[in-house]
Amino acid sequence: MTLEQQQLVLKKLVIPFLSRPTTDSGCVYNSNSSVDWLQKNLGPFSVLVSLRDLLEFNTDFSPLSVLEVLSPKQTAELVVLPLPGLPGKAVIINTVFDYLSMSPKERKLPEFLYYLVRLSEEMMLPCDSFKTIFERLYQALPSVPPEMEPVIQAIIDNLMQTAPADCLPMNMKCPITPANVSRVCEGNASDSLQSYLATSNTANVPCNFSLEEYACASLTNFTAEHLVSLLKCKLPGNSSHSKETWKVLLTKLTSVLDQALDMFSNMSKPVIGPAVSQALDVIGEIRVNRLTDDQLRDSDVIRKWFSGRLRLFLPSASGGFLHCLSTKNLSCDTYQQ
Repeated sequence: MTLEQQQLVLKKLVIPFLSRPTTDSGCVYNSNSSVDWLQKNLGPFSVLVSLRDLLEFNTDFSPLSVLEVLSPKQTAELVVLPLPGLPGKAVIINTVFDYLSMSPKERKLPEFLYYLVRLSEEMMLPCDSFKTIFERLYQALPSVPPEMEPVIQAIIDNLMQTAPADCLPMNMKCPITPANVSRVCEGNASDSLQSYLATSNTANVPCNFSLEEYACASLTNFTAEHLVSLLKCKLPGNSSHSKETWKVLLTKLTSVLDQALDMFSNMSKPVIGPAVSQALDVIGEIRVNRLTDDQLRDSDVIRKWFSGRLRLFLPSASGGFLHCLSTKNLSCDTYQQ
């Protein structure tokens, strides 16, 4: 049955029948649980009905007890919409994230987050809800599969554009990306890359190795020139957009990072890879966030960083990077730089 046919069945049969003004409106009495009621009365059509309609059909319906059969959109509605007869939003948000975080891929966490952003753009969430959601998203980062980390980071950036500034949790002003080397490097052998680097005498590095392979290699003789070459690469796989993997790599290469950034700033038209936003976020953490108050108010220091070393990265700055920067103790002079 096509989606159009399913919608027709819902509109012409299911919804009118369950909306009848009878003593057993919604056919509730012969069901012993919310899951049982869904299966008996809506079956496969249940995921196409809004959560608000489900609660109108059955005022005893408990969405939190049937998370396993709700669609990602319905789950997002549960978090965002003001629905009657349910626990407080903090309970709902935490219960939903607890459930989805247990198996984020199978339980469709990315799809849920997509609808969460869409709905939050249509209906402003209370501040407390925004804060709880941000906290749960940051808690999820260390445990989700690496390829899902960029998705969550993008969702955080999107929600930051929607949420009022005073709705961001205090500990989110300049969040710290976790950098668990064991997690990033588990199952990622770098032997081939290691062999190549040991025998190569060129300043260019190959772009056909993944970011994990670079992050997990020893990189003993990795130079600033090598890092410049790597930053230009379009690396294979989704991991190139993983902030955690960039954090592992750039922390390992901290001794040549400033020199590499200086080399970048002196290039007239350098090509830079697509993961520039994630790389900048990490550079912000391990460099900009460590500038002292005196340095933040020193025009020469700020000019060196923002008109020089970071100049080519700034057009791709994330909302998180910009928000963190807005909390810094800049002077008017350094702000104007």
